[in-house]
Amino acid sequence: MSDTKSIGARTLTGRISALHVTIVCLSLCMTFSAWLYSKHQLDIRTEARFNAAKDRTIGLIVERMSKYEDALWSGVAAISSHGGAMSYEDWKVFSTSLELEEKYPGVNGIGVIQYVERANLTRFQAERNAEPRDFEIYPEHTQDILLPITYIEPEDINAQAIGLDVAHETNRRTALLASRDTGSSQITGPIYLVQDSGHTPGFLFYAPYYRGGVPDDLPPEAPLFITRVCGSGFHILRRLIGQARRARSPQIAQASGALLRVFGCRAMSAA
Repeated sequence: MSDTKSIGARTLTGRISALHVTIVCLSLCMTFSAWLYSKHQLDIRTEARFNAAKDRTIGLIVERMSKYEDALWSGVAAISSHGGAMSYEDWKVFSTSLELEEKYPGVNGIGVIQYVERANLTRFQAERNAEPRDFEIYPEHTQDILLPITYIEPEDINAQAIGLDVAHETNRRTALLASRDTGSSQITGPIYLVQDSGHTPGFLFYAPYYRGGVPDDLPPEAPLFITRVCGSGFHILRRLIGQARRARSPQIAQASGALLRVFGCRAMSAA
């Protein structure tokens, strides 16, 4: 009789243990399912906020870059209004009227680059010597052409850039010649401006001017107009691309890549 009771008790205990295990397993499954659902909802909300931030950031960049480009083309118009022979004093008056610091935050300066063939260097230097300032082209290089920054304002904070021959460096030269050859504005990859003691990354933004308007064959002797940009616009773009890489977000990567293509930033991801 006692053996029968003992067997019954063990059977009941086994059933109770199995029931407990089943309940625990079901509870764990329900908890895991709830966690997955909550995580999915959180991911959806996070992605929505991220996409909203992405759209706002891209919008800010596009708006800022469009303002910079407007300044470029206004410079082209100013040169055209002077028949392509804008003097040192004329450029100073024009650039002062732009009120760069107030109206174009992030712009370090705005200026003119001349396309100079080596055969015409003596004449070009003589024209600069007639101006009320010191002017010397640097650095030396082996390219067939010279692309010196001839005018740049504000002159006081950009003194080191005066005479800088952008043909000496591939990044600067490539974007400038692309602007010349396409008749459109172009942006370099990231560079360090020679006049920036803080070595803050920036970029150059070019737009071309042609004597007599835009020709069909886009002659290489046409002078070019340049603005140099640094600061917030560039850093916003870098931050957007950095977010894409860290988050491995195809949406952000696609958007940032499209933005680079729109503004011609072919080397923007370079160091």
